[in-house]
Amino acid sequence: MTVLSLEQAFVRVLMLTGDYQKVRVRDVVDVAGVGIGTFYDYFPNLQVLAASAMRTRRDSLIRTLRQTKVRHADASLSTLIDAMLDDCVEMALQQPKEWAALMMIERQVEDLRGFQAFHVGIQQTWVDAFESHGPAMPLPQIKTLSAMVHAITYGWCTQEILVFRGDRTRQASRQALGSAVHGYLNTVRSQSQPS
Repeated sequence: MTVLSLEQAFVRVLMLTGDYQKVRVRDVVDVAGVGIGTFYDYFPNLQVLAASAMRTRRDSLIRTLRQTKVRHADASLSTLIDAMLDDCVEMALQQPKEWAALMMIERQVEDLRGFQAFHVGIQQTWVDAFESHGPAMPLPQIKTLSAMVHAITYGWCTQEILVFRGDRTRQASRQALGSAVHGYLNTVRSQSQPS
């Protein structure tokens, strides 16, 4: 609970200051309601706390997508994809200001391995979905398909958070994303059909 409180406090302070360079440990612990010693019991510095806050949100998205795959074990591939896209849009637009604040500092605080681990984790959830629900295809093809679906989804959600900033309703955003992903998948299917 203390780690989560510190992560949440960090995000609130970051949003208030609007500048990662202006965030101070004292401000974070005041918002979290803990002592400065408690902060250092868990984190050596603000950069590690910031990276932890991002990992927590990312891990939550991966867990949600995996749970959705389990809940839709008997569904068609199209239904599973739609449910996973719903999750991505919902997570992105549920707290867009918080996500935006973290995305703006992502490259400053996250090492390459942590950043890659997140994207590999998301891509693997799509691989699992296609392997369990999709037509039989070689694993390299499934990995490419999964990487593209993740790129479309992540790119769209990032644009919604950082650029459009609530200009559209969730329904409109989700509909546009669904059209892009299903359009891509239909193109891949038609190209892989024997002539």
